[in-house]
Amino acid sequence: ELEAEAPLWLTTPEEVEAALDKEGEQRLWARPGGVVGAPNPTDDAEFWRYEAHTWDMSKTYITPREELLRELEEMSYVEANVDETYWTEEKLREQKELEDKAKLRAMVREEGRKALLMKQRRMMQDRYAGDKKETDANGLVKAPIPRPMPAPKLNFLANYRAMEEEGVKILKDDPTKFFRFEDEAVAKAAGAD
Repeated sequence: ELEAEAPLWLTTPEEVEAALDKEGEQRLWARPGGVVGAPNPTDDAEFWRYEAHTWDMSKTYITPREELLRELEEMSYVEANVDETYWTEEKLREQKELEDKAKLRAMVREEGRKALLMKQRRMMQDRYAGDKKETDANGLVKAPIPRPMPAPKLNFLANYRAMEEEGVKILKDDPTKFFRFEDEAVAKAAGAD
């Protein structure tokens, strides 16, 4: 049965070009869930398309029009608000250095926060793990029953100095954790996350 139907699944290049004419391109790409080369689904199928929780209808790509508008908006903002006599090369370099330092400080603080949270977690797990070793009638050691662990205290998260000190330790131990690459291929080639 499938072998008899299989030739109907194959499409020649001419059929593809005929289906992807101006109208076909619009039907396929302009609206989510577009279909080309198949009969138009029923109204009921269209309704359920919007009711399904498994089909995300949001667009994940930028149209050429949106990209052009973004570039025009950026150009008009720069022309209206940026004074080229004020922003010399030296001032731009100083501002870039300041922004890079701020980014690094934020990354150090974030890594320190993670490290402190992990330390607190390990301490609580050690403290509340079942530590009494009991033996059964045969002399075998029973697995200890862990005690319930309370919610951790988050007071230390207000201590920015401790977070930064912990982050600086991590920075000194392994500076590669703080490398951020703009190009994904460069990051993979360097072996970074």
